Amino acid sequence: MTLELFSTSSFLRGTQCEKSLFLNVYYPELRDKVAESSVPKKQRRVTIAKLTRHLFPEGVFAGIDVTGSCEDSYELTRKHLQDGVTTIFNACFKHEDIFCLVDVLNRENGYWKAYGIWDFNDPDDHVILTGAMQYFIIKRCGVRVDDYLSVIYKTHLDSEKKVHMDYDIKSVRERIVFLQDQIEEKLSNYKKVLKKKKIPSIPVGEHCRFPKICDYFEYCRFSTNRR
Repeated sequence: MTLELFSTSSFLRGTQCEKSLFLNVYYPELRDKVAESSVPKKQRRVTIAKLTRHLFPEGVFAGIDVTGSCEDSYELTRKHLQDGVTTIFNACFKHEDIFCLVDVLNRENGYWKAYGIWDFNDPDDHVILTGAMQYFIIKRCGVRVDDYLSVIYKTHLDSEKKVHMDYDIKSVRERIVFLQDQIEEKLSNYKKVLKKKKIPSIPVGEHCRFPKICDYFEYCRFSTNRR
């Protein structure tokens, strides 16, 4: 693994379990063989795209889906910022060997605000930790973000089976600013974990299922961890 690919998803995985992080980097083939449809993920991406466009009709995209790579997204985001673009979808920021994609970066009354968009079933810890990591990186890229807001959405069907969406927007800035020192410490520790040659010896426990079940759970249950 090249650590320049260390992302928010890697950070969240490491926060739940350092062993899972290590396995995902060096032994992805050991991931539990669970039949998983890609449709829910696609539907989620479509839903988020519709919501961002609804909230910010004038936004422009800078994400990997558009550019094809993190590096290109990072450069495109920089260009948008230099060109005075007001709203950027999937704004990409990179600090040293860590990068993140912010769902929406919007300039309001002369101040930048970041928005993270989440399904109501997503763990609250993921919302806050993701925001904290993104805030950490954005700040070190020289961009001042005066507020970070979470957008929690929920979809439902009416009697005619038409899809409707409700959403709630609230600031979580105080919570993510409070975590900044911890973010730096965690990132430093995860880098050390990934430089080791041995799988971390972490027994199966409650962390394997919370805040979501780990995709190496079955492997860890039956593994003797002799690699």
